[in-house]
Amino acid sequence: MWGVLGGAGRPRAGRRDRAVDAEPGRHPLRRQQRLPLPGLRQPRRRPVPGHASGGSLSRTGVAVSAGARTRWAGVVSGVFLALVVLVAGSLAERIPMPVIGGLILVVGGELIWGKRHDVLLVLCTSRMSSAAMLLTFLATTQLPLQQAILLGAVLSLLLYCAQAARQAQLVAPRRTPDRAGDPGKWETVEPPTSLAPGTVTVLDYAGSSFFAELPRIENQLPAVDDARGAVLALTVRALPDVPSSAMLKVLDRYAARLHDQGGRLILCGVQPALLQLLKRSGTAARLGPGGIVPATPQLLGPLETALTEAHRWAGMQSHELPPPPR
Repeated sequence: MWGVLGGAGRPRAGRRDRAVDAEPGRHPLRRQQRLPLPGLRQPRRRPVPGHASGGSLSRTGVAVSAGARTRWAGVVSGVFLALVVLVAGSLAERIPMPVIGGLILVVGGELIWGKRHDVLLVLCTSRMSSAAMLLTFLATTQLPLQQAILLGAVLSLLLYCAQAARQAQLVAPRRTPDRAGDPGKWETVEPPTSLAPGTVTVLDYAGSSFFAELPRIENQLPAVDDARGAVLALTVRALPDVPSSAMLKVLDRYAARLHDQGGRLILCGVQPALLQLLKRSGTAARLGPGGIVPATPQLLGPLETALTEAHRWAGMQSHELPPPPR
């Protein structure tokens, strides 16, 4: 345990030394002056009953704030501490726990006061985040520290899952021509509930492919019950390079259902790493030639390429497919 405390204390001591060096009028500490006295005083504390601590990691800051001018302040404090332990050891052993408890209260209060603006921002921003913050705070006052930390981590994970599932969505970009001969501008509308026969539909995926959001995304995909000759161009530029396997399954299932109904799925804006995953999983073979449009530096370049391919394929299907049965 002493090795762990020493390893944890060295970064703090390094920060303490840099803070002392940065004060005006002080000479920088030499390397051999960085951690000698805490290491020498530590063995003296081991046989003495008391609460184990990391040595004098913050005493330098306390001494400087009290007006110490030289590094002898640490030596003097060590001598007086030795005298107190030797003369009144039975009384001194009762001090560490109450003192540490008081320090924790003071430091906790200062941290909360220093972060009061962030706390107010969380309270005004999100109810779920506010509830998680308050629950974690109450847990730190009633549970052991390690259990409170574990509870906070679990709450953060659940909060992220809920936010990811709520924020992920499909958006339908639509081009609105301004005048004759003008390609027009793009606007976003609600995704269609189904794919009409012989139509070309564009959807843009906005999410992180997290498993918690996939049921919502799959429910937003248009139905393919009567999608003969229909094409869905799905923009996946925002999809991570290495998405979850569940996301790949969603794309593969939808491509298979659309193909069975005589339609086609085209993925545009595909990153190189995602392209390799689609090839290895067999989804690229299911989409066929032209079914994957790689990403380019141009923002709408892959989408324009996908629309050209979609209209070409839909036009060919309208001439080849027999008329629907009456």
